[in-house]
Amino acid sequence: MTAPIRTGVGRAVDGDYDQFGLSVYRDLAESTSYLGLIAFSLTGRRLSRAEETVLDDLAVSSHVTEPRVWPIKLSWIVGALGRPMPGYIAGIVALDSDILGGRVGTDAARLLVELRGFLAASGDTDDAIREFVGRQPKLFGFGVPVRAVDERLVAFKAALANRGYPCGEHWRLAERFWRIVKEERRVEVNIIGATAAICLDLGFTPAQVAPMAVMLLTPTFLGNATEAAAQSPAVLRRLPPESIRYVGPPPRESPRALQSSKQ
Repeated sequence: MTAPIRTGVGRAVDGDYDQFGLSVYRDLAESTSYLGLIAFSLTGRRLSRAEETVLDDLAVSSHVTEPRVWPIKLSWIVGALGRPMPGYIAGIVALDSDILGGRVGTDAARLLVELRGFLAASGDTDDAIREFVGRQPKLFGFGVPVRAVDERLVAFKAALANRGYPCGEHWRLAERFWRIVKEERRVEVNIIGATAAICLDLGFTPAQVAPMAVMLLTPTFLGNATEAAAQSPAVLRRLPPESIRYVGPPPRESPRALQSSKQ
């Protein structure tokens, strides 16, 4: 007999649903935002309204509407076949990569956790942070191609300041970390690095940062995939003949065709 699979997420109970010990309709309905529900489903922890607002601000600040940027372009190419959801999924699944998107958020969060541990053992000084930076072969959550700073992070910092939100210890440590990385490596932090820091302060584990980061980017991919499906542009569904060149052996002729050509 196979071992039973037990879930701690939830179950159906008398016309309601239990999740992490709370009733969906009694405890969560009318008092939890959409992103708050996602956070709760990932962590089992209810956020305050102020914390939910921080996630809202982060989602809006992360919203990139430029369809020519990869992997958003992938949602356009697949969505051009006429259905928005395959386009959305194609773009979203590309975020599970080693170079961009959600999974990098987990790596960036682990880096901050490692930094905290390093400072606890060696002393909480800027010199210790410099030593930590020097030991890292790769820094996750950094890099802003083409432009000087990540405009998404600029917008998110402004939202935090305007709301007077008291950032936690991970964010405060991250700001010191970002400053020293810029001094030592000449690279800027990007929105994924900020997402990692704020999510850690909201009670996410590093592994939970990746799915939350992807959910924050949903409007970007869903909007582009839906428009691509509506337009269904031919230029994205097939290459023009002049762009295609065959390189290889010539087409083979059957014995029957060769016999016919000799007659």
